[in-house]
Amino acid sequence: GDENESSCSNKPECYANISGAAASSHTRRKQFTVLPQPGLRHAAHHRSWQVHAQVHDEFVATRRHPRRTVAQEVALLEARTGANAILIPWIFFSYSSNKQVKYIPHDILWRWNHSKHHYSSVHKTRDRYDVIEHKYLFKPSECYDFNIHSVSCTPPIVESTRGARASRSYAFRRFSEAKLQRAILVIHHYRFTSENNIRSKCSADSVFNAYSELSHEKCVEEMTRSNYREIYDDTMIQKP
Repeated sequence: GDENESSCSNKPECYANISGAAASSHTRRKQFTVLPQPGLRHAAHHRSWQVHAQVHDEFVATRRHPRRTVAQEVALLEARTGANAILIPWIFFSYSSNKQVKYIPHDILWRWNHSKHHYSSVHKTRDRYDVIEHKYLFKPSECYDFNIHSVSCTPPIVESTRGARASRSYAFRRFSEAKLQRAILVIHHYRFTSENNIRSKCSADSVFNAYSELSHEKCVEEMTRSNYREIYDDTMIQKP
């Protein structure tokens, strides 16, 4: 609920990866840069896999085989392809104004229909029909130049919809519902959890405020407009 949002949603330390290294620098209109302390970087390089994600609203999830764990799917992909990095696409979830959010993956159960256009004149809420963002799940020992959305890795790199090898410049284009249902791994991106959460993210002192060309109210209007509730998706509740 709002208590959870206010305690986490706008703080850089809420950006973390599975090694425990937190994002420690941010400048306006730029993404976080992950700068682990030397000890954390050393620890990261001794972990098998790492992902940079906001712990509050980004969840890696299995999709094609929903009862498998992420670890199981990663192990299978690694065994089959020798992957050093896996590109995983976002899917966008949307809150319901009449439902209190206590645990995000179980309480936010509507999302965009990724086979449809969602037009907007604002970059942050732009249409993702043609291309959608992704995150890297990667081996720190085989990768370098980390930041929150991009990693440079020694091949092979694999994309997680077909489990096929891909180039570093690979993009998830026309990521339709058919492709989504066949995907091995996806990232559930719970961008907003309430109207208050949107207002907080649109505030001038928010580290998420990449909307400085907009007034606060215009930002709220555009973010609210992008909260499309088109497909009911209870995948996370059904997992064992």
